[in-house]
Amino acid sequence: MSDDNIGKKVQDAEQIGTEKVGDKEIPILKPEVYVKIYCSNCNAEVDDEEKATGNCNDCGKPWAESKAKDVTIRVVKMPGTFGEGGEL
Repeated sequence: MSDDNIGKKVQDAEQIGTEKVGDKEIPILKPEVYVKIYCSNCNAEVDDEEKATGNCNDCGKPWAESKAKDVTIRVVKMPGTFGEGGEL
């Protein structure tokens, strides 16, 4: 999945701490977050110019009153954890 298709990145991934699980330190991760905004009148994606004006260039109607949003959360790295039954 290309970054262009999932929207604008609004949060970078990073490790924000650790948690002790058994005898291991497991990283606590904050995921990457992407947001894509659509005009719900015509389903066209809202670009930066349209965000500034508040009107959709495709249909001419205000998009902000009834916008639709896609939010994609991507975990960049999964911490390794092991249970009694094997690797999870």
